[in-house]
Amino acid sequence: MTNYTDLTKLNKELEDVIVNNTDYHTSMDQSRNFYLYSAFYPSKTGQRRNNTDLANNLLRVYADKNIHFTSAFPTIKVPTTGATPEQRQAASVREKIILGVWRKSGGRNLQRTWAGDGTLFSAAVAEIGFDLESRCAFVRRYDPRYCYWQISNGNDKRVVAFWAVYPITKDEAMERYGVTPTTQPISTSALTDTFLKQVDGKDWYLMAIRWDDKIRTAWVGDKLIEEPHQHMMGGIPIDLCIPFEDGDAKGRGAFYLNPMVNTQANLNLTLQRRDNIVSRMSSPVIWGRGIISKQLDDVKNGMKNGGFIGLKQGGELGLLQLNDVKLLNEHAQDLREDMMRQSGFSAAAMGELAGANTSGDALGMYFTPTQRHIENQNVAWVSFYEAINAKILRLYERFGKTGEQFSLAGYSTKGTLLPMADNADKMSYQRGGFDIVFDKTVIGGNYNSTVMMNSITPKNELEDRRLWVEAMSQKVISRTTGYENMGIESPEDELALLTQEQSEPVLNPQGMQQLAQGAQSAQQAMQPPAPTDGAASLPQPVASEIQPNVQPVQ
Repeated sequence: MTNYTDLTKLNKELEDVIVNNTDYHTSMDQSRNFYLYSAFYPSKTGQRRNNTDLANNLLRVYADKNIHFTSAFPTIKVPTTGATPEQRQAASVREKIILGVWRKSGGRNLQRTWAGDGTLFSAAVAEIGFDLESRCAFVRRYDPRYCYWQISNGNDKRVVAFWAVYPITKDEAMERYGVTPTTQPISTSALTDTFLKQVDGKDWYLMAIRWDDKIRTAWVGDKLIEEPHQHMMGGIPIDLCIPFEDGDAKGRGAFYLNPMVNTQANLNLTLQRRDNIVSRMSSPVIWGRGIISKQLDDVKNGMKNGGFIGLKQGGELGLLQLNDVKLLNEHAQDLREDMMRQSGFSAAAMGELAGANTSGDALGMYFTPTQRHIENQNVAWVSFYEAINAKILRLYERFGKTGEQFSLAGYSTKGTLLPMADNADKMSYQRGGFDIVFDKTVIGGNYNSTVMMNSITPKNELEDRRLWVEAMSQKVISRTTGYENMGIESPEDELALLTQEQSEPVLNPQGMQQLAQGAQSAQQAMQPPAPTDGAASLPQPVASEIQPNVQPVQ
């Protein structure tokens, strides 16, 4: 059993974790170098090569493309557990709780950073916690290069312990936490990790935060800065997203760039050989035989200035011819095509094969490899977000006091249908900004949410809008849904404006004329029918007073 107050044992445990993961963190650093500086074969003795040539660094091109397609913040919805007004309202409040926490935590920027972490460093890390002072949950990102974790020995491969470790100077430890560490308990061999190095030549120590299923503790060197305490999350408050898997037994992610590294190095070598040939062709080798009393320097000057070189009888002057670069160009093109297949992207995703006359269906077909490549990663991202959303709701239920009112503001990009307050049989539409007040009873142990990652397939905007207009005209969908899918910012305001315009004679003369004709027809329908025998009709009161004088026939 872990002794959370014995820093000697905690530091020994941390040291073992750092040593066991040094190769993993080295791979993170290497992946970033490939991204920044491309990949090259090791140079031979005496051979010098430019290792920072970025002109043909396709590793960065494909990494940026993968980050771009996975950096959009997803759509989050909370399904209702029933059709009653109370159940719908509770689901709407839970949805707004999640959206409000993401807004306060900067969710859109977090996902952009996480997309880069998953692509370059093989993992994205999130901490979910509750700020006791502001009484609000939060989501925080940790740099995976400074994170370490242990996986359970069972089949579930869950994270059982997690560390965030950062180098910190002695002065900053005193300023931020009020402690002055005196020793560095971690051995020198453990500190060979790429990112745990000396800070600015000053006295420095490791600051570590450790979580497990129940306890959180933090220390710097040989001093505690956070007493061990229960975080009350019911599980480790850390979530990992690993977009790429290679079956690593330690639960570590695969690196997106690794399959393409050898091809990129081969491409760089091919391009270098081609450049050498082109350079040699632009400065050809001249050979001569039987030159009349000319020294080598005179020959060079004569060739450079376009002069003449005198030859003896039978003398020769020649130009060393080199083969063309067609073979190397074809080889380089083959390598580029191989890299595109390895990247998972199609030519259409790179802006090729698509022109002004390309239909939406054809473009979608061209995007199929890219779509499958991103959908495979989205499985991990959806699970990542759903786990975070569940922890957000659980935090409010766990830390909320009886009768305590929480307040959250945010913005909902998708609308929600709720029963009207004065008529439960009719539905109202809510979308846009919100400011809710709630207590923990609205959660009721329901932590479910659905997460939908954004589609990456381009669409024909004009045809798409025509489709929604036709669906609204055919009464297949409501105008509210149609307006939302067409990208109108506020469908309810648009409907209100449309209703207002219908009552304006100047803006809707035909509609107003129809209304006038309808009113006239209704007024005529209320009048009694005219007599059919041609006799003059009498007013109704007079007619009722006249009695028929009928006598029997004699």
